[in-house]
Amino acid sequence: PPRTQVIIGAGASAAAGIPDFREPEGVYKEVAERFLLPDPLSLFDAHYFVTNPLALCLVARSLLPGVHAPCRSHRFVRALEERGKLLRGYTENIDGLEAAAGVERVVACHGTVASATCLACKHRVEWRGAGAQLDLRKLEAAEEAPRCGECSHALNLLKPDLRCFGETGVDLDACLRDDLGRAGALVVLGAGLRAPPLATVPALLDPRVPQILIGPEAVLPAHAWDV
Repeated sequence: PPRTQVIIGAGASAAAGIPDFREPEGVYKEVAERFLLPDPLSLFDAHYFVTNPLALCLVARSLLPGVHAPCRSHRFVRALEERGKLLRGYTENIDGLEAAAGVERVVACHGTVASATCLACKHRVEWRGAGAQLDLRKLEAAEEAPRCGECSHALNLLKPDLRCFGETGVDLDACLRDDLGRAGALVVLGAGLRAPPLATVPALLDPRVPQILIGPEAVLPAHAWDV
């Protein structure tokens, strides 16, 4: 049967009640003002995290699965997988709602806030669910960032497992190379496709592969979508 490649963007999370970071009154702006960030993008700067880690940790807490529930978009991707029709899902989001909906064949292109890793010893902890090892509500009240309980290094900060500027993550290019020749259809679900490599996928697919765009805004550069 045709295998569907799905690209999931901020539109899916917005439907679950999570504001887009680009929105004027979103979490991004609120945290930037609270912590007097030199630039809003500092929130996702790995070097800035070392000196002011609480800001990113509080953003992670606000996005944890359980705070927000998967919506129809996420359940649609899971339904494709259950029917054996999902080639792979690629999500631009960091909230982990695809995994919360039960989707297994998903690549979190920018990482996830559902877990954190010690900068020093690389010990990994879960922030939500049965394996959770941290109470982030207490950490917020104490105005301190979480620290690793497995080591006493000066840099034993637990950093949310999302991809910051200057960090390498999953090898997207390798995954995409594997999928481009096998995709029987492409569904772009609430994604703006503003940055490579995902932005290049529609143009690289065989023109005979049906391409479906679901979302409230046009994708740039302009592309001839089938639906």
